[in-house]
Amino acid sequence: MEMRNLHTWSKAAGLAGAAGIWMAGAAGVMGQVAEAGWHLGKRGIRLGAAQELLGDRPAPAKVRVAVIDTGTEIDHPGLAGRIWLNQAEVPGNGLDDDGNGYIDDVHGWSFLCGPDADIHHEAYESARMARALEQELKERWAMPAAPDSVEGWKASWAERGESGDWVAAGVVALHDQWVEVSSEAADGVQRLQEEAYAGKVMLDFIGRVERSSGAAFDKKSLKAFRPDPGMEEALKEHMTMMLKFYEGATLKQEITEHVANVVPALERSGWDMDSLRLAVVGDGPGVVQPGFGCPRVEGPDAEHGTHVAGIIAGQPGSDGRGQGISSHVEIMVIRAAPDGDERDEDIARAITYAVDHGARVINCSFGKSRSPGKHWVDEALMYAASNGVLVVHAAGNDARDCDVRPSYPSRTLADGLETRMNNWLEVGASSFRRGRRVLADFSNYGATTVDLFAPGDEIYATLPDAAYGFNSGTSMAAPVVSGVAAWLWGYFPELTANQMRDLLMASVRKPRRSVYLPGTRDRVPMTAVCLSGGMLDARLAAEWALKWEESRLPSAVPAKR
Repeated sequence: MEMRNLHTWSKAAGLAGAAGIWMAGAAGVMGQVAEAGWHLGKRGIRLGAAQELLGDRPAPAKVRVAVIDTGTEIDHPGLAGRIWLNQAEVPGNGLDDDGNGYIDDVHGWSFLCGPDADIHHEAYESARMARALEQELKERWAMPAAPDSVEGWKASWAERGESGDWVAAGVVALHDQWVEVSSEAADGVQRLQEEAYAGKVMLDFIGRVERSSGAAFDKKSLKAFRPDPGMEEALKEHMTMMLKFYEGATLKQEITEHVANVVPALERSGWDMDSLRLAVVGDGPGVVQPGFGCPRVEGPDAEHGTHVAGIIAGQPGSDGRGQGISSHVEIMVIRAAPDGDERDEDIARAITYAVDHGARVINCSFGKSRSPGKHWVDEALMYAASNGVLVVHAAGNDARDCDVRPSYPSRTLADGLETRMNNWLEVGASSFRRGRRVLADFSNYGATTVDLFAPGDEIYATLPDAAYGFNSGTSMAAPVVSGVAAWLWGYFPELTANQMRDLLMASVRKPRRSVYLPGTRDRVPMTAVCLSGGMLDARLAAEWALKWEESRLPSAVPAKR
């Protein structure tokens, strides 16, 4: 799950040579500037104005939204009365009362656990693919273990392929794919190594500042510190910048926690995660049948999923902050996104489960750069489309063009025809800032692959342990769209999924001038970053829904003469 990390780490030029120094930036440093709930107001989706427009209509119907994520704290007071209850299942009796293949699935299901343990961490997809392809090439096609012997082995297969042996040509293609994903996996390990090294360098620098001043790390102690020329001077400059947004203790904690997460991730990069999965869950790669998993939908780390659920349907805390978008939503909790890359088999099963149990919207705040089991996900997406379910997907947080490098799952089917699903919305993140900086610096974009933008920068919502707080990412923008779709469906239940998508696309608010391309200061029109050329606007969407409803009314019957 590439977008699992909610902070964007950017390289500060000129520090630590080729390894670089990675400073916490963009998505995590502005919490002192954004106001809680900004995304609901005039700078965001104008929810209050939309509610006022539909205020005289009958009470809306309940709409079920499936949140496929890391897990959700279902007993959070801010989600009380908003979590789906499977009425056909008797809680805790150890039986499959409704005969759906899932025992005690009272609030949803986790595809990341067995009877006694949960899968928390996973490898990146490139690492899993590299391991599996290497095993197949060695065991089935006799690729030698010695690197200096591989070229000769490949040349012999290539020669056979050139003479028309299609099996040999397939072996060569398989080897080329292995080389590609192995290089990608190695790059991922290198990035982790650089982040771990940079974090340790920064923590060591903070320690030197504290020892020099005899006080805690803060603006005052940093200002008094006399750095050595070179590295320390550069570190002081960048730390001074960061302390404009962070308290010293908070910055130190952020870096410490990041290093604490990166080091174990490095260790896991060499693990055989398929064997671990088999031991914990009981299924292996390629298993898409139901029945595996458990009803423990919270999981070991429910921060991401709890925040997503709260954006859609949360109730405010005691201070009145943290209001979700819709109060007539039932959140179906489906745990299928670990810390690492999700498995296509799990996503396919999760989508199917959501459709089978009445979800009208499926929120997918996760993504990855490779999808070896895309055909399974595609089948599930077609099943969702045939049942009128809207799928909302976060575009990703790498400030990259998804037209060039897609994020998976995706709406384009691997059917050889490039078929695009019409029940899909791909969402980029907008910022609380005005003018040209209205798009979040970290957000992915795509003139033909991203549909619209929605607030995703410093969004305040529910967090585990009955808490509330800010998080940023397209992971936060997607549930804003899911929440508005569910809110509208409560009033206009006869809208189809395709019509809901078209309505939200047609009613976007379009900037009057060019905007900064995420991650740059290049000025581009909104049509260069998304299909609709605009940002979600609940008020305009409600107006369009009313016009749609009016267009369906039968014309007046002429009076008889």
